Amino acid sequence: MTRRGAAPRPGFGSPHCAPQHNTDFFLLQETTKKRTRRTIKAQRAIVGAPIDLIKAWRKMRPEARAAQRIDDAKKAKAQNQAAKAQRKADKAKLAVTGGKIQSKQGSKGVHARPMPTSR
Repeated sequence: MTRRGAAPRPGFGSPHCAPQHNTDFFLLQETTKKRTRRTIKAQRAIVGAPIDLIKAWRKMRPEARAAQRIDDAKKAKAQNQAAKAQRKADKAKLAVTGGKIQSKQGSKGVHARPMPTSR
């Protein structure tokens, strides 16, 4: 059945036919391979550690790195113990002299409450 007052629909043989349905269209098309983008690895310094120091860490053997880590941990522990002993000595000195030990909140002072304005 044909439509009234309109041109007939294009068939496979006509030039107005959509090219994607034509099987010969795919055979004639030339395709190019998609180029892949390669990532470039760059070494950058981290905040607080220059690039030379990072390279030195990388060159270090795992045993040496572990020994250094243990040594650093011992130093930090000794520092913490010294600071703790100092605080304890200061606290004992205050107790002997009769000084009042003030908390952090107490040293900041009492804040004045704002007056309520709704009532």
